[in-house]
This record gives sequence, structure tokens and C-alpha cells, in this order.
Amino acid sequence: MKKIKIMLAAIIVIASVGGALALKAKNSYANLFCYKTIAGGAGFCTDCMAGKVGGNTTYYYTTTFNCQGCTLIQCTRTAKLTLE
Repeated sequence: MKKIKIMLAAIIVIASVGGALALKAKNSYANLFCYKTIAGGAGFCTDCMAGKVGGNTTYYYTTTFNCQGCTLIQCTRTAKLTLE
């Protein structure tokens, strides 16, 4: 009975550590953004990048799943983005 308790405790610890590492990895991956520089004003996006919110450069942007067709999408939101 004592061995079973130790094994179950070990499984719980390993599962907890694995879950924490998975959450950390999920939050570190970049998203795809269609974006445009602030200098040109809001309008159609000009390029696509993989990045995250939180950087030094401000862009007009929209999130996307595919970089094809970014030039046909309106970029209206602003945020500071960083390249990944």
C-alpha cells in the first residue's frame, strides 16, 4: 500500500510539472500578424510577421492564420509588436 501511495504522489508531481511547462510553452509562441507601420496611417495591411504583443515599435495590425492576402485586410487596431 505504501508503494502505491508513493507512485501516485510521483505521478501527481510529474503531471503538475508537465502542465506548468506546457502552459509556459503555449504562452511563448508567436502569433501571425498582418501589419502596417503607423507612419502611413490606418488602412490596408502591407506585410505579415510572426510576433507577440509587447515591443518597442507600434503598428496597425490584425491577427491572421495565413499570411496570404494580408494586403487585402484592413489594419485598424494599434499595438506595440515584437518580432519572433
